[in-house]
Amino acid sequence: MKKINLLMLLAFVFIGLSKSQAQNTILEEHKIPVYEILSNRTTYLVAGDRSAMSGNPSGAVISGDMVINNTKEWVENWVSPKDSLYWKINCEESGKYKLSLLYRCEKDPGAEISVAIDGESYPIQVKKFKGMYDMYNHNWDIHETEQIFNLSKGETKLIVKAKDISDKKTLHLFAIGLTPLSAIKSIKKEEKRALKARANPEWFQNAGYGLMVHWFPECAPRTGPLKPYKQAVNDFDVEWFANRVQSSGAKYLILNLAGQSFPAPIQSWGKHHPNGTITQRDLIKELAEALHLRDVKFILAQGLPETGRFFQVGYKEHVKNFIEIFTEIGERYGKLIDGLFFDGGRELIPYPIDWEGMYKAGKVGNKDRIVSYNFWVLPIITPWIDYFTGEGCNNQFAPITDQFIPYGTGKGLQNHAMFPIDDGQRWWNKTLNYEMKGPSFETEKLITLIKGSKKSRVPITLNVNVYQDGSWNDETLEQLKEIKKAVNQ
Repeated sequence: MKKINLLMLLAFVFIGLSKSQAQNTILEEHKIPVYEILSNRTTYLVAGDRSAMSGNPSGAVISGDMVINNTKEWVENWVSPKDSLYWKINCEESGKYKLSLLYRCEKDPGAEISVAIDGESYPIQVKKFKGMYDMYNHNWDIHETEQIFNLSKGETKLIVKAKDISDKKTLHLFAIGLTPLSAIKSIKKEEKRALKARANPEWFQNAGYGLMVHWFPECAPRTGPLKPYKQAVNDFDVEWFANRVQSSGAKYLILNLAGQSFPAPIQSWGKHHPNGTITQRDLIKELAEALHLRDVKFILAQGLPETGRFFQVGYKEHVKNFIEIFTEIGERYGKLIDGLFFDGGRELIPYPIDWEGMYKAGKVGNKDRIVSYNFWVLPIITPWIDYFTGEGCNNQFAPITDQFIPYGTGKGLQNHAMFPIDDGQRWWNKTLNYEMKGPSFETEKLITLIKGSKKSRVPITLNVNVYQDGSWNDETLEQLKEIKKAVNQ
């Protein structure tokens, strides 16, 4: 009798657990966000979570041994046909949609995957791309397939499986793109408008090289405690810093201010960044004027998501905030700001961003101002951009010979490369009481890259790691002076 009771008890427990697991599965299913497939533009379904930190949409639902990479952006370790991933999608309108894949093939091409939607399934052969990041085997691009899917209005799943894949022939998948055929004509018209608006100023093409510094609120001093932001702005010696930049031989400076604070009295910035700081001292105006007097151009840099507070308020409010802020900045500074650089463009890929509106706001006060969004190595999904940011690309110090990128991500854009050159190739420093290290590369290698690329009108940006007062390693400055002699003679 006791055995029967025990068996019955175990059965009840098993049934209870099964029900609980089923309920959890249903709950998890409900938590999976639904991508709204737009009827007037391409919708990108991203595999990872990085672009979804503000909520929907998030990444794909993954099964098997494949994983999301450490930056939470793409699928890797896809080596088994048993692995798969899917997204929930909801079509605004029924119609025909073209499919594209945003991926890179790390090893040998030849893998074959299948994409299934609404009962239709098509095979896709994986090919290898050529691009700016050959030396890192890190070339991403958009593969426009010939497959056309007939999608019904309403909710369904998009499922991706491998038909033929292994550790020798695999791919890293970042996103799937769905483009309505009815929107292709308007998309092409927008691309033509963007190309017509694109700026290609001679000063940038003939610069040879410039500097980039990351001057964040958390940027540490050489010794002592971190100064409050307003004090750091008030104490900044503009003339000393501008002289130092001039002595480096740089023809432009990219000042990266990413964060919630801004070193000038920009009222719209203060309005949209309640936890940040704006200052009465206009460090931007003073610095731009000082650099221009020394024949050095000024490029203002910010984190794109931080500018409009994308992660806090969502993409619609982000765009509104961005346009308001950079309209005020453009009207205030005019031709004092020669360019804009926005980090974090890839965060916004899965959202229907008004790239044209942001681009035009970036041109307020100076139609020749160059504007770029940093998509890192990932595919650039907007035509509203003036130059390639080239993060991390040193081309193994071989001169870059194509002024305009001939293939791969960034195709058609003004070429440009950017990488850190000192302190162990760190972009910026937040370590207190830390003595920065000197040059990371041989001077002759940098000279070879810069001189050879300058012949093709491709500028190279050298990032130097600075302290809170704007100073950087003296050995690095001496290296830059040697480069100046060789390149600007």
